[in-house]
This record gives sequence, C-alpha cells and structure tokens, in this order.
Amino acid sequence: MYEHGGNIHGFETPMVDFSANINPLGIPEKLRIAWIEQMEQVTSYPDPSYRKLKKAITDHHFLTDKANILLGNGAVDLIHSVIKGVRPKEVLIPSPAFSEYRNACIRNEIPYREDLLYDSLGNLQVEKFLKAVHDRSLVFLCNPNNPTGKALNASDLELVLKRIEETGSFLVLDETFLPFVEQQKRHSLLEQQPECVLFLRALTKIYGIPGVRLGYGIIYNEILAKKMDSLQEPWQINTFADIAGQVVLKETGYLEETASWLQLEKAFLYRELSKVPWLTWIESDCNFILVKSSCASAEDIQKNLLVDQILIRLPYGFKGLTSHHFRIAVKDRSSNLKLMNALQKIKDIT
Repeated sequence: MYEHGGNIHGFETPMVDFSANINPLGIPEKLRIAWIEQMEQVTSYPDPSYRKLKKAITDHHFLTDKANILLGNGAVDLIHSVIKGVRPKEVLIPSPAFSEYRNACIRNEIPYREDLLYDSLGNLQVEKFLKAVHDRSLVFLCNPNNPTGKALNASDLELVLKRIEETGSFLVLDETFLPFVEQQKRHSLLEQQPECVLFLRALTKIYGIPGVRLGYGIIYNEILAKKMDSLQEPWQINTFADIAGQVVLKETGYLEETASWLQLEKAFLYRELSKVPWLTWIESDCNFILVKSSCASAEDIQKNLLVDQILIRLPYGFKGLTSHHFRIAVKDRSSNLKLMNALQKIKDIT
C-alpha cells in the first residue's frame, strides 16, 4: 500500500493534490533562470564533494566549522543512512509519525517501538516521551510533526536533549517542515551544536521542487558523519539539485512571500472548515492540517472528492490515526476554495 502523498500519476485527468505539502508558489524564478543558464553542466559529473552547495548551506544557517553537512536524495535518503550508521540497540518513534522512520528500521532489521505519544490536540506529551527513551536508543522526532503539524518549542527540546544525553542515545530531529514555521529559532536547537543530534532538512517542499529530491543533514558528531558519508553512494546529488540548493538558499523574498501566503490561507481554511459540522481539525504550525470526520471514513470522503478531481492524504502509514483522519495541504486560494466547496457539498455519507 502506498503510504505517501503526491501520487497523482495513476489518474488520467489532472488532480488538485492536497495530499502533498508543497509550496504552491512554485519554482523560484531565479532557479528557473539558473537551470536554463547552467544546463551545460550536465555534461560533467557533479563535484563529488559538493563544495559550493555545502557552502550555501553553511552560509544559510550561519554554521561554524564544527558542523558536518551530509547530502541526500531527499530527506528520506538520510533517514535510511543514519539507521545504518548508528546501528542502535532499538529505535523509538513517537507516533503518529512519518512512515519512513518505521520503513528504515524494517529494511535494516533494527528493533523499533512506535509509542503513541501525541495527544488529541496534536501535541507531544513530553513527560511520557522522556520516560519512553531507553538507553542507547536512536530516537526520531519530527518538528513540526507530520501529520499533526505541531512544533515543539525550545524549552521542551531542551528537556528532550537532556534525556537523550542521559541515556547515551542519539536524536534525529526531522525539521523538514520547520521553514514553514514562524520564528524558526524558537523551535530549534541548531545553534547549541549538540553532538548527539542529526538535524534533518529538505529543500523540496519549501521551494516547491519535490521532483528534484534534495535533502541535507547537519551533524556535530564528526565520527558518525564520516561513517554515514562512507555508507553513501558517490554523486548522491545530481547536477540540477546541486544548482537548486546553491540558488534557493540565497533567496529571501521568496520565503517572505511564502510566510504571507501561508498565514492568509491557513486562516481562510480554518474559517471554511468551521462551516462543515462533521469535521474537526488541529491548528497547525506549518503548511498542512490534520482533519477528522465524525461520520464518513477518509476513504469515503476521498471517493466523493474525486468527482471534483481532488486528492487528500489518507491515514495510511500513520500509526495512531483512525480511518476517519485525513490531512490536507495549504494551497493557493483557488485550490483551497475548490476543496472547501467540495467538502461542504458532501452530506449524509456514512
């Protein structure tokens, strides 16, 4: 069973895809130009050290010389790499969570626990989480969490970090959606440079280029960084992704426009969702919203929405969600209006 969003390829007609959380502003114009102007670079192999790309990441995050940067064919690539590099005693996955954490454990034959540690409002139950961390574990923590959309603040992250250090564990802090969160620094530990954390990022969603597949990790543990690097294939990033990272990480106007769009459209969706009496939802810190139906299942809702060529993210792969949960991306106004009109037309389905 396919456990991700964005699978639009099995339909004969174009779909309005709310299942994948991609910035609807699309490819930044400077990147379009750069790809065209630098097209001839595909006649050569990429720099195997990716020096320009890593410098762009370093400059973007104001990293020190202690930082090690790992590149991946999307963030998923690095999720699998860190499992191979750490080879932990066990893995803790606070659920509901991204299914690739589990899939990486299964593929690498690592024992794992999926503990239901988020409450009905989508917040991590921090005290329960701290007790769930066992000695010498690898812990995945998505911030903001997928699918609940809630971001942890720095004070809670400090407690998490302390527990990770006490137990001799290692934390993968998946910050894939953090660029969509207001005042990011209030929700990150990156500036503290902890050696027991891999900070995971991706440029594909925030810059509207999921087909390019570009993820990166920041880690202050040099030994583990070298081990993970040795496990990767050469030229793990293609030329178009290399160019993309160098260009978009220097963009500021695009991110400002994104922040304005997201604030406006989330408010619109909340207002419209409140008009559908059989739906409840969790207010999100990022660019998607977890919704629950009090009557129809998500599959039945999807069947109705297909009439209007709309896709939503079904609960497949998320342990802890019910068959009545679904997730929607925040898109442009015309798409959001189309979704809400379609939902409001659905009546008397069970």
